[in-house]
Amino acid sequence: MKRLSGIVAVLLLLAPMQALASWEEMDLGVPYGKMSRKDVDRFLELSRSRGVDMEKEMPKAYHGDAAALSQIFSLSTGFQKMDKMTRVYGNFIFSMFLDMGESKGEKIFGEAVAAQPPEVRQRVRDFVFYAVTQVPRKQRQEMEQELRSIFPRVFPADYVYGSEDPLFR
Repeated sequence: MKRLSGIVAVLLLLAPMQALASWEEMDLGVPYGKMSRKDVDRFLELSRSRGVDMEKEMPKAYHGDAAALSQIFSLSTGFQKMDKMTRVYGNFIFSMFLDMGESKGEKIFGEAVAAQPPEVRQRVRDFVFYAVTQVPRKQRQEMEQELRSIFPRVFPADYVYGSEDPLFR
């Protein structure tokens, strides 16, 4: 599905020149900043230590496996500060949202998020929505409305970014 690519393209057009590099990174699925292979390796080890083998679960998740998505989403509540590992996880989740949105549409990702316990559901949505908070303030409301209208399963009307969560304030 190309709707998500359209949103990213709009974000690129709306962003002022000084923010262009960060939006190019977002278009590559890295709104949390660049990450090295070493960062990814450290994250993969961290996820294994928390009971989730990302290297096994990611391919299943990309094929729409709800159990694999649930495993990956379950990691979201284990992050307490916006450190490097949290940012690597954020990039994984955002990239998954982009890729699945384009290849499978919103339904699989949105339904998998909706099926999570409330605290996981909120965290996963926050990890994805974070990209909108990187848009210049003047364009945020417009981008939020567009994102919600295109992806209502992921961002329903009652969703509030960072609700009672210090990680996203």
